[in-house]
Amino acid sequence: MKCQEFRDKMVDMFDKNMPLEESVDMKCHMEGCSDCCELYKELQQVSESLKPKCSPVAKEKRERRFSSHWWLVAASVAIIIAIVSVGGMQFFCQPLKAGPFTLLQGIANVSNVKSFTMQLQMRTNSNDNFAYFDPHADFVDINMTQLVQGDSLFWRVEKENGRTVVYNGCEQYMWVPGVTYAIGSANSNFIEQFTELLNPESLLKIQQQAIEKSKEVTYKTRMNDSEAVITTETDVEYIPIALLKKRPAQWHKLFIENVFSLPDGLLRSFRVWMIYEGQEIELVKSVNIRYNLPIHKEILIRVPQGVEWMDLRTKGFKISSDERLQYLQAEDATQAAKRIMEALISGKTDEADEALSGYRQILPRLVEMYKSCKVSDFSSPKAMERYSGVFVFCTLTLPDGTSQQKHLPLRKDNELGIWILDGGL
Repeated sequence: MKCQEFRDKMVDMFDKNMPLEESVDMKCHMEGCSDCCELYKELQQVSESLKPKCSPVAKEKRERRFSSHWWLVAASVAIIIAIVSVGGMQFFCQPLKAGPFTLLQGIANVSNVKSFTMQLQMRTNSNDNFAYFDPHADFVDINMTQLVQGDSLFWRVEKENGRTVVYNGCEQYMWVPGVTYAIGSANSNFIEQFTELLNPESLLKIQQQAIEKSKEVTYKTRMNDSEAVITTETDVEYIPIALLKKRPAQWHKLFIENVFSLPDGLLRSFRVWMIYEGQEIELVKSVNIRYNLPIHKEILIRVPQGVEWMDLRTKGFKISSDERLQYLQAEDATQAAKRIMEALISGKTDEADEALSGYRQILPRLVEMYKSCKVSDFSSPKAMERYSGVFVFCTLTLPDGTSQQKHLPLRKDNELGIWILDGGL
């Protein structure tokens, strides 16, 4: 619930016939929003002061008298709400009481944000998918922008000089310049775990939910005159992709530090780090977060023109026949990986055309790269937490006799349910 919705309905809280579910939502909002809680208490005092203070009389007279005065209470509350709605909150607000700042307060404060931009850095690769990070990789700059107009949401997430995803309110566009271009539905999972970082509210909510659901998640708060810092700590399963073939993920300590400015209570920075191989390694850190900036929607949702887009919403894979579709749907990930690699090495890319649809612009270069190579030792599919697909490992032997270990990410979260390549070449 947003603050404006709470204030619009606040007068109804003085009505004992208010639906229970709605009353619970209102009270939950007050628990996370100190401003609305204080405002409610002030209105409650006004309501009490306007009730009749006469001596007890017959029940019928009491009810009649309260009914005759209720319009005065309601009118007073309405006037106060009107003052608040035009920016006069300070007229009734008292200084905030001393106490620890909470994630719930932070969630309530950022829930009304209409636009934001966030610059952050993450240990990853520019062209790889958004589920990929590596504690030993260099930091890559990532920019995120979000805009709310009416009931519509628009956003853009881009790795510097690499993979970009744009949501225009109807569908998602994902591309790596000069390599792959894809269109998906509104529910496409192109940014994977970045859904938790898509805006400050989702980042804070995922931590609050984890705290509420598990006793293993802990948090601590420290405050000074200008800011509140909340750090959450939990255990996560992680293993570098290169080691995923040989052993399962291991548990590591993960910390998220959230820094809020006071008194507006907005998230101003955050950092994520992990205890990995006995070392404290910073994985993600925000550089700048700015709220309610003027953002031009047309620029925000702009996508490349004059390129061939692979349409994952429909049969944009150029399936030749129903028999071919049934064959592709019956494959497991290992079989698909083997077919794709053998098609590249032999130059017969038609045998893997569907899976390579996003690579058509660079297929000649890929065929030349894998010419005269050999491929072997395909692994069974390996899943990684929060990645929508799987990884298949194989050994690529080059013409000079040297070998490389390859990991091929494949996913089938498309309407046809067939495996397509998601990188690794």
